Amino acid sequence: MRLTGEEAALPVNILTGFLGSGKTTLLRRILAAEAYGDTAVLINEFGEVGLDHVLVGEITPDVVLLNSGCLCCRLRGELRDALADLLARRVAGELPAFKRVIIETTGLAQPSLLVSTVLADPQIRHHFSVGSIAATVDCVHAAAARQLPEWLAQVAAADTLVLTKGDLADAIQVNEMHGMLNSLNPTARRRDAATLDVAELFAREQLAYAGRWMPVSSRSAPSGLVNNKESTHDPAVGTVHVQADAPIDWEAFGVWLSMLLHAHGNNILRVKGMLYLTESHGPVVIQGVQHTIYPPEHLPEWHGAPRTDLVFITYRLDAQRIKRSFETFVLKKREGRESGVS
Repeated sequence: MRLTGEEAALPVNILTGFLGSGKTTLLRRILAAEAYGDTAVLINEFGEVGLDHVLVGEITPDVVLLNSGCLCCRLRGELRDALADLLARRVAGELPAFKRVIIETTGLAQPSLLVSTVLADPQIRHHFSVGSIAATVDCVHAAAARQLPEWLAQVAAADTLVLTKGDLADAIQVNEMHGMLNSLNPTARRRDAATLDVAELFAREQLAYAGRWMPVSSRSAPSGLVNNKESTHDPAVGTVHVQADAPIDWEAFGVWLSMLLHAHGNNILRVKGMLYLTESHGPVVIQGVQHTIYPPEHLPEWHGAPRTDLVFITYRLDAQRIKRSFETFVLKKREGRESGVS
């Protein structure tokens, strides 16, 4: 069971969002869109998304074909088993060939667990890759939901934030929501659900990480470690910005990050950025959610001055401890090497 050529890695995209945030309404639009005619969509229950108006017929007891050409499948049991079953049916010719997968999560899901499933299982990782993550954000109730770790994890993990119920929110609610998003996930695209072209929602799948994960940084800030003090409206959530102008050691960085995630992975909602390494001519892009780090992406060259530039979004962690540990395990390792001390 092996794919070849351009089909060697089918992107798995994730649609998430908290309870009542409009995720099901958005999913209906995706399922009806011709742009996703070569897509397999894994959802929890067909009845929750009202497929009658687009349903063509049943292919197997668990798979239906929509007018758009999209395959719609019940997600039962483990995601790993569902993906393996989809792939086996595709290879056997039991299902039409699909070019991507979209997973609709439950309202209380943490996307990091899905990302981990795709990256951790050897068989799944061979045939599938992590695509894009979109999260619906309720403009009316975001202020109340911000205290919930599931909501924080969903928003922090997203490439695209789809803002829903904007017509029902007042100016104060909208401004407060944007303030939270500016601190929690400043690099994500934001789209209004009312005007969103769903065809673009997952069009960025498998683009170069440089475009998807470049952190927002202040180039005028001094070299070293910078803590972003923008308010998150929740003192438990913090944004730590780490910078270094001189190249750092890959092995030292890897050991440090592994220890950090082992000890505090549940409280690191997101890490993303670019590394300036002694071992690489171009930038190396790092990104991850909670305990899971995606495979590093090596880019051919720098655009602008080389610099290590990382953003951590944390929950109930002391930013100063992250700073001190980075300085101790990574920056001092570099300084020791330059002075001839091993």
